[in-house]
Amino acid sequence: EQSTASSLVSAVTPEITWLTSLLGTPSSGKLNITMVPDGYGTLNTTGLVTLERNQFTADQLPSEALLNLWGIGTWHAAGHWRNSLNTIIKTVASGATPQTHGSMAFDKLTAQLSENKRLAKATLESLTEDGKQKEAEALTGIVLAGLYDIMGPDEFFEFVRHIRAELRGNYADNIAFTEFVTEELKHKKARKFARNWLSGKKIGKDLKKAKSFDALVNRYK
Repeated sequence: EQSTASSLVSAVTPEITWLTSLLGTPSSGKLNITMVPDGYGTLNTTGLVTLERNQFTADQLPSEALLNLWGIGTWHAAGHWRNSLNTIIKTVASGATPQTHGSMAFDKLTAQLSENKRLAKATLESLTEDGKQKEAEALTGIVLAGLYDIMGPDEFFEFVRHIRAELRGNYADNIAFTEFVTEELKHKKARKFARNWLSGKKIGKDLKKAKSFDALVNRYK
């Protein structure tokens, strides 16, 4: 059993090293991976993963298990910006790009806009204050996926590390997120995109010309 555990640790070490390069030092002290008797099932929660004896291998680890070291699996209230950020991080960690998530969020928001024209001049703050959680989460999903595309993965994750370092000490709501992103982004085109969509009331103006997520992002490249 000791050799099995050692093999599992060796197998996941390269991925932990890669995730550290993306996200910085893990926020959780350690992740306990525990062997349980067959039939007990798999548990995946912050700081702990249980695997049945016959599945105690790296390829049986839940895809999000290692991300618990950075608190990525932590649940936040519906409409909260961290849900979108965590989704983007999980997407990249799985080997995919955030474009699919951005496109899905784009389609959701445009469908909601067709039913409520007032969304054309919405901001993240107004959506939050009005209790429009689905719209708020779609908006942050579009913005974060768009920033990844505009900035490129290296600069994007440099900014993600900055966000996580500065906004994790206290509860940071959507208004604090808007202020931080629109003030702290150094990439000019990315900052313009974030400002227009998070606080600039430019959603409707852009959507008159951009009929897809890709077309929207290309307007800011």
